[in-house]
Amino acid sequence: MNFCPRVFQRHGVAVFLAITMCTSLFLLYSVSYNTDSTASSASKGASGEKAEPTKETVDTHRTPVPLQGYSGIIDHKPLKMHCSSCALVTSSGHLTGGRRGKEIDQAECVIRMNDAPTARGYGVDVGQRTSLRVIAHSSMQRVLRSRQELLNSSQDTVFIFWGPSNYMRRDGKGLVYNNLRLMNQVLPKIKVYIISWQKMLQFDDLFKRETGKDRESQHPSVPYHYYEPTGPDECAMYISHERGRRGSHHRFITEKRVFANWARTYNIHFYQPDWSPPPLPRNSTETTGSSRTQKT
Repeated sequence: MNFCPRVFQRHGVAVFLAITMCTSLFLLYSVSYNTDSTASSASKGASGEKAEPTKETVDTHRTPVPLQGYSGIIDHKPLKMHCSSCALVTSSGHLTGGRRGKEIDQAECVIRMNDAPTARGYGVDVGQRTSLRVIAHSSMQRVLRSRQELLNSSQDTVFIFWGPSNYMRRDGKGLVYNNLRLMNQVLPKIKVYIISWQKMLQFDDLFKRETGKDRESQHPSVPYHYYEPTGPDECAMYISHERGRRGSHHRFITEKRVFANWARTYNIHFYQPDWSPPPLPRNSTETTGSSRTQKT
């Protein structure tokens, strides 16, 4: 019985990366702010003075520190930004009806993804302010189609674009990079930044540490049926059937979760490729069944 190694790796990778980028920005802001505050308080205490904030110290605390890995598309200068509070707004349908817009807008910085809108009545649920928008290369055309809403009316928003290194090349051959420079020349007031390939490598490394999977690794294509070597790809079929709306299909990925639970309960072995389900978390209750041995 085969388990598709690419299914879960494909889904959610873009979202994971976007959230990782946003979270790393937030952590950098927090670390910078806390470091400045701690240093100031320590110096005051050592001299015996009361560490009360003044306008000068407050301004010093909030001086944005350059964020390495995020550079302007025209001047290549690093992004300077600081947030004492941050709202990271996803694009999930779960936001509908939550009426969290006012709460979101109260954060100093509001981060959104791709072309997620705030107008057309969505503001009551998702807020209206946008401080920073992280945009994947695959969403660039949708953003341009909505430029009146997302670009022209968002001159205070910082836009961070990311994509594969070959799309972001600066030697004239980077398709996305070239388009971004052209866009910024047409709309010079918008703040456009890109993520360096070194920073992208850090995100890839973080993804691998957190998931145990190499986002860049390529898995060989496996036919859906062994007797149809030129037939459809197995992973493609898994995804297609899992998403199917009609009844004439297998829920392959869901079935594999069921088989994994059975393998923990019974002495079931999976071969070609060899596979064993990961253990359940310690706080999970695992039903102990008989020790029958079944092989598939």
